[in-house]
Amino acid sequence: MLRDILAASDDYSLYASLKELQQKHETNPNFEYTLKGNAENSYCRSYITELFDGVYLPEYDICTAYWQDNFKNGVREVDRTAVEKAILQHKDEFYAKPLQELAIDANAAKAALADNLRKLANVAL
Repeated sequence: MLRDILAASDDYSLYASLKELQQKHETNPNFEYTLKGNAENSYCRSYITELFDGVYLPEYDICTAYWQDNFKNGVREVDRTAVEKAILQHKDEFYAKPLQELAIDANAAKAALADNLRKLANVAL
């Protein structure tokens, strides 16, 4: 839900920022990769719409699946190496996917904003 609320504004879109930069100045062809790296690293993660589907939710799914599988089998200790390996593999997929494919339709998000805010209000009550 937070992703959909943030998507209503280009201020939270890495892809919109990239397009704006490219309109104002010539950018290195690898600049998208740099933007992704600056956005998804462990100390700068923030409210960026493309990172929800590209990074945050897949990492959550990786960790949840790992813990559920292991806890069902009685394993109570986390093998950080296995989890980190799966997350690194996913990061390669994230970097390979163009931001344009991860971008959320801002117009659709704006149209759904009132409904999403009502849903959020219901969660908070």
